[in-house]
Parts: sequence; structure tokens; C-alpha cells
Amino acid sequence: RVALQQTFLEHPNISEFFGVSSLGIDAPTLAMISPWASNGNICDAIDAKRSSGELFRQLHDVALGMEHLHSLGIVHGALHGTNILISEEGRAQLTDIGMATIAQAVAHNLNLPGCGGNRWTAPELIDPEEFGLTSSEPTIFGDVYSFGFLCVELYSGGPAFYGLDEYQVGKRVVRGERPPRPTDPRMSDSLWSLVTICWGQNAHHRPEIATVVRTVAIILDEVVGYATPETRDSSLSEVSASFVTMSSDIAQEVGILVKNNANVVDDNFELIVCENRNVS
Repeated sequence: RVALQQTFLEHPNISEFFGVSSLGIDAPTLAMISPWASNGNICDAIDAKRSSGELFRQLHDVALGMEHLHSLGIVHGALHGTNILISEEGRAQLTDIGMATIAQAVAHNLNLPGCGGNRWTAPELIDPEEFGLTSSEPTIFGDVYSFGFLCVELYSGGPAFYGLDEYQVGKRVVRGERPPRPTDPRMSDSLWSLVTICWGQNAHHRPEIATVVRTVAIILDEVVGYATPETRDSSLSEVSASFVTMSSDIAQEVGILVKNNANVVDDNFELIVCENRNVS
């Protein structure tokens, strides 16, 4: 079903899909076949020479690809750096869509690389019972959570919670712990605020991916003048409205303030980090 689903996914930020193959005999590995990406994945390109504009543009690509999936009712389920390829043109493209769902169905006899781990998995999917759920099936809320950790991965130069094993990471995430802000100066205050909202402990307090797309577009515009003035003003208004509708208790939970008239044009809003603290 997942393979058939991917056959109909045509989008510039989703890698073309050729089919599925089972590799190996003793420990069969399920592989989705896509075009060869000579530029590797988005993690391979991590270095100090990559500009802020290029980083933000590729994050915007990822968000656009996720938005397309969610608009079709499709959950990626395994979003992390090695599942995002870089095209010849330098654009980010999603791969391994639905692999986490396959892993759940056949985990007893298949090795499925690329399905991520607790470093990118939302707490309610690590321990569903703790959150009143009966299933760890991937969700759109989990995808948004993973996007936040993808940002940390890119700006830290590696996965979050370095030095901890999967069990240790899982315990911390379920308790509400999150990694510190990356020290890379390219991680702007605006992007860090978005990250803290995306990985909120309560799944229903996380933004929709469409809001993430608009927010990253605004940040990208600040860096490289990506959008036209008309698009920027429209996006600012929409994003501001989305975040302002959050109640104050939600804002406190994710550790941010919505501040009026702060370094932005007209009467729009900016997300300001209150403090670098764990989400609880």
C-alpha cells in the first residue's frame, strides 16, 4: 500500500519513486528504489561553508514536501536527515515515505534502515500509554515534531542527544526533556522559536505543517529576500494569526512569548524565546 501510494506522489520536494526491492537472504532488507542522488543527503552537506540562505531554503523544501504529503492525508513517519536527498539543483527531496509504517507491520523479520529512532520520534509515539493512546502509528503531529529535531540535527552537525542510546533518549523525551539550542550562529532566534513549538510535548499544541511552511518562508525572506513584499506581508499576517490564537498556557508550555511590534514590520508579531529550558 505504501509503495502504491508513493507512485502517485509527484512534487519537486519528493524524490521520484521507482519501486520496492528486498535485498539479502539471511537478513532481508526492504528498500525503496529512487534515483541516485550524487549530492547525498541533507546531512552530507552539513558544513560551515553552507550559507544561512541555503540551509533555510532546504528546510523550506522539506516543509513544502511535508505539506504536500499531509494535504493528501499521507504521513511520512520517519523524517530525519538521512531520509532527505539533495538533487542536482541543490533542492531537498523527501524519501522513505511511510517506512515507519512498514516497519511496524514487518519488524519481526525485516531490517529497515532509515526508519529513524527515538531522537526524532514524538513522545506520544514512544510511549502511547503514557499519553492515553493505544497505538504508536505515525501521525502528522509526529511529523511536525520530527521537523523540529531535523532543524537541531542540521544546525548541530549531528543527531540530538549525542552520547545517549535509544532507551535513554526515549526516557528523556517522554519526560519532556529536549536538547539545548545549537551554538551555530546560523540558528536564528526565529527558527529556534519555531523548533520549540514544533516539539511541544502535547501533540495538539504543535502547529500544522502549513504554518511551518509559512514561518520558514518568512525567515528565509529575512535572510535572502526570498519572497515578494506581497507574499511576505500575507504570510506574516497568517502566521501571526496562527500563533496568536494559542492560549497563554500553551505558549508557556513551549517556552515562548508572542511579542507585538518587535523587529517586524507594521503590526505583525514575532516569536521570541523566553528561555532555553526543557518542555514539560
